Amino acid sequence: MRKLFFAYLLFCASLSACKQANQKKLISVSFILNKASAAYLNQKKVYLVKSRSKIIIDSITIKGEKNEFLIDSKKHDLSSTYSVFVLDNAYHPAINKEIIIKRPLGYWNPFNHHYSFINFYIEAGMSPIYMGISAIDPKEGKKMLPDEFKNNPIAQHSISPQNDILHKNIQITSEENHHPTGSSKHLKRNTAIIRKYPYAYALFDQIIQTKEHFTNNELNIMSSLFNEKVRQTNSFQILTTFTKNRRLHDQLFPDSVPLLDQQGQITKLGSQTSRYHLIVFWAWWCKPCREEIPALKQLYIQKKKKGLQIYHISIDGNQTKWQEALQYEQMPWDQLIVNQQSFNQLMAMYDLKAIPKSYLFDSSYQLIRSFTGFDTESFQVLTNSLK
Repeated sequence: MRKLFFAYLLFCASLSACKQANQKKLISVSFILNKASAAYLNQKKVYLVKSRSKIIIDSITIKGEKNEFLIDSKKHDLSSTYSVFVLDNAYHPAINKEIIIKRPLGYWNPFNHHYSFINFYIEAGMSPIYMGISAIDPKEGKKMLPDEFKNNPIAQHSISPQNDILHKNIQITSEENHHPTGSSKHLKRNTAIIRKYPYAYALFDQIIQTKEHFTNNELNIMSSLFNEKVRQTNSFQILTTFTKNRRLHDQLFPDSVPLLDQQGQITKLGSQTSRYHLIVFWAWWCKPCREEIPALKQLYIQKKKKGLQIYHISIDGNQTKWQEALQYEQMPWDQLIVNQQSFNQLMAMYDLKAIPKSYLFDSSYQLIRSFTGFDTESFQVLTNSLK
């Protein structure tokens, strides 16, 4: 009997240890809402997403001022920034009805309450973020919500070391019109900053966003100064791919990139029977992306018999919202969406700082033209390119 009792105790202890181990694998992202936002968002669902890819990481229902997301540390991308949003109703006076919008939750810069942020880094042990929504849009007009956190000492504290770099506006500098012989002062300053903050994903992200303004040698020097954790991130792989293929950056046909079709199957682009290939990068939440679709439909009707093939590639990994947008828009051409692997590849291959971004290729997959945004003049140039 005594042996059975001790065996039971050992079993309970092992269960407790397993539970604690599992808890250690989760990263807590806690946030505190101001009173007005907590009241307005009560029982509404809010989403934690990656800022750039818009991939949803977690969602919770608001039940008060104190809230928490729990992130699996194994799936956590250290180099990504995140944001929180709610799908909310907003009155649109132009069409005289309510529409659903993605309303972000913001927070004040802990070191300067004249500025607010919506993006932040996630790391273990981070302090709570004091957040809220700034305004709502009822039929009677925009209404600003009160915020007791502004200039309040309770919200004037460091969130985490990574976020300190973001909030203190510590920046890598570059020359927009880059001249290698005149950039030594920038390189000297940048290397000094990186040596001081070798752990800073925010600094490395700045290099990624301005990589075209540095030589490969400068990129290699700066990237070598970051610590091992930074060098193991997806962003570091993006930079490595960029330096290897720099000559063809923003020009290659994406036939090597595995993408998901509407059935969730991995597929790759390319058809030798098409005379023209129009690649359009977009996202369901992008207003200009949605506004150009009727014009693309007309173009497709006019030019399909002349060999035009269109591929719409969503850089937002939210498949539910993507499928809903496709159901609404009814585009009669190939629809594809990224996963994390293909998103990283596309970020390395193309300049996708703004969408919609379109690339027109010929039958040999050679780039004819690329277009950023949607306007009448650019669309006319695109139409004229399809002879």
